[in-house]
Amino acid sequence: MSESLFGYSQLVAQIEEELGAGLPRDKAIGAAVDICITEGILVDFLRSNFQEVLKVLNFTYDAELDRRVQREENLEEGREEVFQVFRLRREGKSLSEIAQILNHPEKEIVGWVQALTL
Repeated sequence: MSESLFGYSQLVAQIEEELGAGLPRDKAIGAAVDICITEGILVDFLRSNFQEVLKVLNFTYDAELDRRVQREENLEEGREEVFQVFRLRREGKSLSEIAQILNHPEKEIVGWVQALTL
């Protein structure tokens, strides 16, 4: 692993540690940068590009947060659809009818039912 890649991985690990300690994201990034400079990690780069590093890391973490939120929303939406499938089955609807109601291919509905009734 190159020195700069290793330094970046240590910076990210330090940010995660600061976040875990309860610091808000922007403060955690600033604290992690300060710690890395103090410990001799990416010193020249962090000193000469401090503001840009903060912007990029804030954007990166915002993107990661967005991905997590999207995954959670997709999981929740999937759960709701699965519950609807089983509710509609209890009401006597066929898998074909359920597929039409939920606007999903019948094959997908069949797969859900099979996966969840194993």
